[in-house]
Amino acid sequence: MAQVESMDSPLRTALWNVTYQRFLKDFDTYEYRNGASMMRVLWASLFHWDIATVPEFASGAAKTLRMMFENEEWYVVYDIVQTIVTTVNEPELTTVYNEVLETHLAGYRIIDGDVTPLSDAREVESVEDAIANSGPYAAVRHHLRTALTLYSRLENPDYANSVKESISSVEAIARILTGKNALGPALDELRSRNPDLHPALVAGWKSLYGFTSDAPAIRHGGAHAPDVSQDLARYFLVTCSAIVNFLIGTAR
Repeated sequence: MAQVESMDSPLRTALWNVTYQRFLKDFDTYEYRNGASMMRVLWASLFHWDIATVPEFASGAAKTLRMMFENEEWYVVYDIVQTIVTTVNEPELTTVYNEVLETHLAGYRIIDGDVTPLSDAREVESVEDAIANSGPYAAVRHHLRTALTLYSRLENPDYANSVKESISSVEAIARILTGKNALGPALDELRSRNPDLHPALVAGWKSLYGFTSDAPAIRHGGAHAPDVSQDLARYFLVTCSAIVNFLIGTAR
């Protein structure tokens, strides 16, 4: 069974081992492989501690951080890992952490720096590809990254706005590719350019957009707070990522 909103001792130890071996095992790794700078970021930005108290040597840093990996809530450990990944910004480190998460059946993967409640390899690949492919389209990438961030908040996720940002990424790429000012006309234009684009498929995309417009307080204000589940937000994030990938691929 996947580890969701929990973290057993073997997973904690495995994540700690990666962190220790990479940054804290001795003076050289601490001083010259981003260990010291990483600890300063953790101290100041994540823990909100006095930066003057950052341990000078690897042994002191390892002792403090190991206790946190062992004893803190599961989401705090993931926050530490996420901060490390975004601070160091080395793709191979993300790969190693993700291998640990997969091995220990964690219900999370690191995507573009965020620890995200996704574990299916195809879903992860779809979102990763969409973020990478949308690089030349700043508005599309912005919407996708925002959707991912809102969905990935481990303590206070915002699923309704994640859905809104996901469908906005589809609207943005369609409008960019056609010059139209709304999603419906943009999709109709794409359909006219590509006769192989089945009308039922286009109608389905329009229906997704229509749902976000009709569902209370997702794209428009409502009298009550939106009731959006994690499953629905995941569906929109993955599906809209796939649509973005498809439209960008078609344009190429």
